Amino acid sequence: MRALVASMALSLLVLAGCGDDDAPVAAGGGETTTTTTTIDATTDPEQARLDDARRRWEAAGIDDYRLTWAVQCFCPRTAFVDTVVDGEVVTHEQAPDSDALDDPGPKTVPDIFDEVQAAIDEDPATLEVTYDEETGAVTRWWADYRLDMADEEQGLEVVIEPLVDGEVPASPDFDPDALAVDHPCGRGFQVGSRDQQVALVFRPSGDEPPAAGVHVLPGGSWTGTVHLGQDLFANWCDDVLEPGEPTPEVREEWPVVEGSIEVVLPPDGEWGPATLTATGLVAERPDGQRVPIGDIVIENSNHGFVAG
Repeated sequence: MRALVASMALSLLVLAGCGDDDAPVAAGGGETTTTTTTIDATTDPEQARLDDARRRWEAAGIDDYRLTWAVQCFCPRTAFVDTVVDGEVVTHEQAPDSDALDDPGPKTVPDIFDEVQAAIDEDPATLEVTYDEETGAVTRWWADYRLDMADEEQGLEVVIEPLVDGEVPASPDFDPDALAVDHPCGRGFQVGSRDQQVALVFRPSGDEPPAAGVHVLPGGSWTGTVHLGQDLFANWCDDVLEPGEPTPEVREEWPVVEGSIEVVLPPDGEWGPATLTATGLVAERPDGQRVPIGDIVIENSNHGFVAG
């Protein structure tokens, strides 16, 4: 893990009302640069600044960080905290002071670069972007697309903090005996630990319909995977995400590379109880180590039912 420079520990502002003409300006922390540019057909300095910022971020080689971001718009305060390890989001949580009505999904620094690029491509009347001078990371962007309209402005306030030793989330240990809770619903079979940190999931391969009978893994009509993370079955079989509710966070996936399963399905593809009996399962970790799972029976009392 490469540590971020201290200048990246910026203070996140309490956002002003997005209906105001004056957008809030980032304050505190390290050195940043802000430019307010009125875009016209003959010049586009923001594109050059964005391209340079991408190069600086890539050169900085920062892979592990915590990203706190808040949307600027005419809407309830929408703020989330994403933990990024090796360039990938491993946790995504709503900030305590957020009143978000929906979840826009996790972000990384490259994702925010892409948002700025999209704003540039929209050719806004006014565009303001603040970059960290050393790393190039975006700490704030704000676009006013039409000066003769109100409340169509949008942007983002961002705080980036380094992950110090001990803060990088570790995947939970895998204990096959902890797989004790079946999660019915859908066309597959799911079983997890009571703390929802470990799961074993079987899905039909590709777009194939579920197939009954005996199947040898890997390959064939079914795919098995071990999931490690947290809240793995949050909002399971529920298509409505309420404000503040957790979302599943998968940190590692291990494919099942050995074993066999026997699948008993409801007749004629109907909705009803189904059973998967697995024998001699073995999963493979990302480092190539094989992990025995053994034998397990998974029940899906609502096989074929899909929320919606």
